[in-house]
Amino acid sequence: MDNEKDVNCQDRKKHYNKGYQHKNNSEFKNYFNYKELECVPIFDNLNNQNNLFQGSIADIIKNIIMLANEKRIRLKMFTQQLEIFKNYTTNSERTVFMTATKLLQDLILDGKIPVFINNSYQTSLGRSYISRGEKGFDHFYSYAEAIYEHRCLFDMNTKIDIYIGHTEKTIRKRFEYEIEKAINEYKELGELPSRLIEQAILIATEKEVSAVGVKIYGVENEKYNDLDHFLSVYLSLQESFKFNIRKQLADSLLKKYFETNILEKHYSKIDVCDREKWYKQNYPDSYGTVNPFGLNMNSNVESVKKYITLPMYDIAFMLSLGYRVPKISKLLKKLYGIKEASEDNVYARIAQFYCSVENVEDKFLKPVIQALLENYPELSGEKIGEIIHRKGGKQFFEAEGCPFKRWFGDIKLRELKKAMALNDFNWTNISYLVEKIRKGDYIKGFHKSHWIKLFIKGASNDELASNAGYESADSFRKHFFELEETKKAFGVSSKKEAIKKYRKLKTIIILKNTCSLSFSTFENIYTNIFGFQSRQEYVSKYKQHYNTGDYLFERSLKNYFEALFDGMSLQEIIVVYGF
Repeated sequence: MDNEKDVNCQDRKKHYNKGYQHKNNSEFKNYFNYKELECVPIFDNLNNQNNLFQGSIADIIKNIIMLANEKRIRLKMFTQQLEIFKNYTTNSERTVFMTATKLLQDLILDGKIPVFINNSYQTSLGRSYISRGEKGFDHFYSYAEAIYEHRCLFDMNTKIDIYIGHTEKTIRKRFEYEIEKAINEYKELGELPSRLIEQAILIATEKEVSAVGVKIYGVENEKYNDLDHFLSVYLSLQESFKFNIRKQLADSLLKKYFETNILEKHYSKIDVCDREKWYKQNYPDSYGTVNPFGLNMNSNVESVKKYITLPMYDIAFMLSLGYRVPKISKLLKKLYGIKEASEDNVYARIAQFYCSVENVEDKFLKPVIQALLENYPELSGEKIGEIIHRKGGKQFFEAEGCPFKRWFGDIKLRELKKAMALNDFNWTNISYLVEKIRKGDYIKGFHKSHWIKLFIKGASNDELASNAGYESADSFRKHFFELEETKKAFGVSSKKEAIKKYRKLKTIIILKNTCSLSFSTFENIYTNIFGFQSRQEYVSKYKQHYNTGDYLFERSLKNYFEALFDGMSLQEIIVVYGF
């Protein structure tokens, strides 16, 4: 019995890469009784409804409707939210809905989640399973349980070397579990376990690790002398490395040492136990697969729990809007009439397809929150909480283990908003930016170095005001150097002080990095870095002065640097600060 939840279809990846088009597959459609399987209603006039469904959002909604009807995906909660969307009064609410809708479209196009069909549905043959070779078998992807065979491709001293089992996982995932179980048994016993399938797996493992090896640290394959040598290394590793090795082994062993086939696909678990027992006793002929004829130890079958299918696309959409499982559970019961849609069952299906609610929130809710903050950074945490159906917002942003802390660590919402206002902001460097803000390295959305460059070149108050977001140069002059972050970053109280401080530091840096110092060094700094008029411009403009021996440029440069260095002559500046 396989008690763990996982996506259940051996060929799903291959299938979805080809595209999932039920409407073009009459064989599959006819195999199930699809009465009362309405998906979402067609809105023929989306673009005319209250001017809300405009442009790309109308196209996305239409595409979702088309895909849902083609793939027989039921979206009753989405349909309900579509009606509610018409009554939204704020653009922030619409942004949440539209972002969630785009995510739903991507999820449907990705097509890796089985469609929802009510548990009571039966095949056209009047039973809840379909056997290999029967019509529609290859197109039945959303099974609750599968009966499978492992054919061992090397001799295990039985008549047919076949093992029969059942699983709700993919066959590959189930095989990883069998590998782990076999290794643990070997560790416990110190010898090959009694179960023949576990023996076969360990024998195949020894063949593989001694002939080909496995990658442990992702560099290259390492070979081992025998099974004990390999297991001595494997058992010493952290669980993440063990997990990767089991994945490698599953891939290799299923390609080289076992032939695996799904024999039956079951939509419910009602008949699974009886059918598995039948196969053990009668497959592939009257001898069955129980030892000594096959690899099964006996014909007993562990019981299976009732499997409750749920509309996972609809659930993912609701989670992206911020709804929590208790509310979703109630809506499933109300809109779909699924009495078994308890909170526990909803959590179980989420765990099966997404590992956890946290993973779903990371994948679907986080982008919604990011879009909301990008478009409306002025929203408070309380208001955001209200929009995403998390009343108050405090639990969402501040509680231990809350989504916001899971995504952004110890960053506060106010710090995140400051980082988002920076000119070099993106979601990948958010931690770096917040750290810089905490150190006082960002002022009015720009890094400290940006302002220093402006001070050095002597930017006008108009240019500085524009960078700082002030309406006028006068506003900049009155307020910018009064800000605490400005004082902390620059240690000055006026633009004049800032220009002197950073031009002096820039000059010192250049002098220390210039081997041959002369008047031309200062001339380069004066004109090319500080932005003053060049000597040529002076000569052209004040030609008469130069004709009379009044060298205005040289005098202006000398006076400027002497004032910048508090009375030191150019020669003294070179001696003190030069290379």
